[in-house]
Amino acid sequence: MKNKIFLSIISLFVGGALFSGVIAWAAPGFFLQGGNSFLEIATLGTTDNFDLRVITNNAEKLRILTGGNVGIGTTSPSSKLHVVGTGNITGNTTVGGTLSVTGASTLFGGLTLTCAGCITDANLANTLTGKTYNGLTVSTTTGILTLSNGSTLATSGPNSITLTSTGATNITLPTSGTLVNTGVTALSSLASIGTITTGVWNGSTIGVANGGTGATTFTDGGVLIGNGTSTVQATSAGTAGQVLTSNGAGNDPTFQAPDGFSLLASGSFSSTTSATFTVDPATDIFTSNAHGLINGDKVKVSSTGTLPSPLGTNGGYFVIEKTTNTFKLAQDIPYGISVAITDAGTGTHTWTNALGSMNISFTPKNNLHIVAQITAPSASADLRAMVNTDGGNNYGLSQLTAGSALSTQSTQPYWRELGGAGSTNERFMILDLVNWAAYRKHGQFSGQVEGNQGTVAGVPVFGSVIWNNTSEQISNLLFFCNGAIAFGTGSKIWIYGAD
Repeated sequence: MKNKIFLSIISLFVGGALFSGVIAWAAPGFFLQGGNSFLEIATLGTTDNFDLRVITNNAEKLRILTGGNVGIGTTSPSSKLHVVGTGNITGNTTVGGTLSVTGASTLFGGLTLTCAGCITDANLANTLTGKTYNGLTVSTTTGILTLSNGSTLATSGPNSITLTSTGATNITLPTSGTLVNTGVTALSSLASIGTITTGVWNGSTIGVANGGTGATTFTDGGVLIGNGTSTVQATSAGTAGQVLTSNGAGNDPTFQAPDGFSLLASGSFSSTTSATFTVDPATDIFTSNAHGLINGDKVKVSSTGTLPSPLGTNGGYFVIEKTTNTFKLAQDIPYGISVAITDAGTGTHTWTNALGSMNISFTPKNNLHIVAQITAPSASADLRAMVNTDGGNNYGLSQLTAGSALSTQSTQPYWRELGGAGSTNERFMILDLVNWAAYRKHGQFSGQVEGNQGTVAGVPVFGSVIWNNTSEQISNLLFFCNGAIAFGTGSKIWIYGAD
């Protein structure tokens, strides 16, 4: 009997348990149901090169690899802790290495990651700031989203990227390079980007609804016209002297001739300079490079030696047949026959603008109103006029001077004495002409020659003129003094017109 009791006690030790009240003591190397007390650090595991599995219901639930990785829900954990399936982490958790979570997982409370270069915020609900992830830097303190070179900020499918600015903040686009918009017809929400100083606009035409014109080209010299919500339009350029005129509600304005008279042109002298010249007796051509003269200009000539024959220093010569570097000279009458030169002369020859003519071209109108103010000429002279380079005998004039009988001139190469008979005093003239192409050009003039200049009103002169031409309108008027006489400084002529 004693032996049986002793064997039973021994078997209890071998089984690993000795009960004394509610305390279970386990021998080293054994674990008991309900808990153990080894009186030292307990060790659960293997001592050979085999993984440790934990099973319940005869199915593996956890595995610890010999390399140290721990897997829950996986037999091949790829990191220190590898959880597969739905998992919950509640409370404050510190992970000091690689954390790999696969599947749907929920983090309650704070998550602190202490690895170098990882997110340092105490809670994922806070903003990620101050770190760089694959070239993307996020900062809430500076308001800057930075992409490293070669990176792309993009969306796919129907999604879009929205840049939102609140308060006093701004969205700043690059000041160089190209801002490219692809896959979208217009940047309809881009309200303001400040001043663009460099780069090339590669976007589509901006529509009227977005503040643009909807057009890519406009008529050169035209004026833009509103077109409701449709593309902005432009008028034609119009011609010289026309004004933009309304055509009533619902109709686009157009360029038209203005009502009443408008200034067509004014003139004094084309040139006040002088230059040297040579002449070829065989052709009567004068050469003076870039002389700046125009046909109808009156010049005087001089020489350090002998003038080309038959030129003289006291003559008034009119430029004809001019080119950039050459011209011919006609004596006394503009557009007349050129002077026949018999020799080249000697020494250095010089021409000087005699300031005795004003040549004015303009857009022709059906009615012309001409005003001339001629200051005291260099010698006794009268005011003469020629039309459209016509030097033929196609001019007629009748005039009546106070205290004098009616005088007439016919078959003349010009109109003369428009401001009264020759004098060294100032003269003033107004001439109105009917300028229809198919009719002879009739006109009336009034003028005066000053008596005692500045103190006594001048002697009035009245008259009528005619230009015997029924095929063209007057578009050029040449006013000149006879001989070598020059207009006084400040002389000027204004030409007004109306249809």
